[in-house]
Amino acid sequence: MEPENDASEPLSSDGGEPGEWLDLGLRSQPLKMSLYDAFTLLVSLQVGSGIFSSPSQVNNHSPSPGASLIIWTLCGAIAWAGAASFAELGAAMPVNGGMQEYLHDIYGPFLAFLASWIWIFAVKPSSMAILSIIFAKYWTRVFAEGYEDSFWLNKLIALTALAVIIFLNAISMKATSRLANFFLYLKLFTVLLLLICCLLFVVFGLHLGTTAPNWDWKSENWFSVRAAGQDNSSIDWSTAGVWAMVGELTMAFYAGLWAYAGWDNANMVAGEMQNAAQELPTAIHTAVPTVIICFLLANVSYYILIPWNEIGTSDTVAEMAGQKILGKAGAIVFALLVSAACLGSININVFTTARLTISAANKGHLPAALKESRCNFSENQPTQPQTSSDGERPQGRNFFTSILGLFGKGPLWVTPIKSMLFNGAVTSVYIMVGTFGALVTFIGIAEYVFFFFTVLGLLVLRAKRPLMPRPYRAFVGLPLIFTLTSLILVVRGAIAAPIQGTAIALLLLFGTAWHAHSNYDGVTWWRRARYERIPA
Repeated sequence: MEPENDASEPLSSDGGEPGEWLDLGLRSQPLKMSLYDAFTLLVSLQVGSGIFSSPSQVNNHSPSPGASLIIWTLCGAIAWAGAASFAELGAAMPVNGGMQEYLHDIYGPFLAFLASWIWIFAVKPSSMAILSIIFAKYWTRVFAEGYEDSFWLNKLIALTALAVIIFLNAISMKATSRLANFFLYLKLFTVLLLLICCLLFVVFGLHLGTTAPNWDWKSENWFSVRAAGQDNSSIDWSTAGVWAMVGELTMAFYAGLWAYAGWDNANMVAGEMQNAAQELPTAIHTAVPTVIICFLLANVSYYILIPWNEIGTSDTVAEMAGQKILGKAGAIVFALLVSAACLGSININVFTTARLTISAANKGHLPAALKESRCNFSENQPTQPQTSSDGERPQGRNFFTSILGLFGKGPLWVTPIKSMLFNGAVTSVYIMVGTFGALVTFIGIAEYVFFFFTVLGLLVLRAKRPLMPRPYRAFVGLPLIFTLTSLILVVRGAIAAPIQGTAIALLLLFGTAWHAHSNYDGVTWWRRARYERIPA
């Protein structure tokens, strides 16, 4: 049974940070975007925290520094093709819900349910876990020297960061959502600061670090293949077979693609443009190359500032770069900037994941207890809250009464606390059992299974509904390239990372079982059987 007021949440990747109107559901009127608006939004969606952590993983699974730069370019090309394909779907089917709704329209409700299931139990919580882990690593590298490799300290800090963000969202989601743009500009500023530091080193020789400057970028061959163990390479690229090399490259691609995450929101941009047919191609074909160039410059900066045998030893590459050129002060500055950016990404994901969970519960895909968007923690409070002019909280509610509401002593609690606690519990499991590299691969396999079916569905729609209005139509080669690449990444990735592949397969099986158990005209099979046994 469908609820009357069900707002499906876009199934977004989590490297970038959507603007308020896109994922926070705060706008009341459709916003008609200009070409410049679309360009800036598409850039902002893709520039996330991944560029400050993924380079080490790409480096470790690439045959050389030059090859890693090629991989970053190819990852951008894949994101480019995917963004163009999703934009065509968004322009042709301007519905709320994004990929989930496309899958429902093309393949039926089952695949749409599985997409929602995987995003709730795998993609979203794993993304928040990665961001929490990155936050902890940057924090311990600077403020807990000598303990940066401590398993329990890193896990404790990561869990604390997650808990704090959930608590702040529980107090006021609107207040935390207003910080989205601030965190976005903070990440762009961090990338710009990195590029400026590199430029000052190359042009003026600026070096305030305590160790000798790195000259590998001048003395070494950028395309010399690595032996096993050289610069943290796990295989000997000069003697490895094709199958082994493809497996390593798949891991590198997943790390790079996670940094580009956010391109899948191009479908939302398509539905908001004033003239999608003419301006959307221009926006996509300028925004994605801009991000590619930005990421390439950032990676070149890492290879110039950090010795090549060190760049793959830690996921805190921005802090390492700051340490090398500006000393301790530089390390602290970059650690604080990236940590704040991670908190911003966790913040936006806590909100969007809660909305996605509520939407799934409203459709009967999750237990009914999770579908309440407003939870009354006080038995003596009225059923209908007296909302203030901002529509978010009761009159007279402040920070202290909000805290009391957690213990049933304050006014009505109007944030989706149950969903946030549920998502926080799932995320905590991933924080405890996962590492950055393992979780990036896990997310990549999970996402690209459904990205494959979605873009394949675009080709299906072109064949089955040729007369369907399409304000924007991507070049046919783009969805073809994307589907083929996605299929290779999923199959080879699952083989190269059997634990992650098996975990996703089990989640899909559990999701299938849950769907069979609960989705019978919106009523669970055991409840329907009970009702049918009752005599008339």
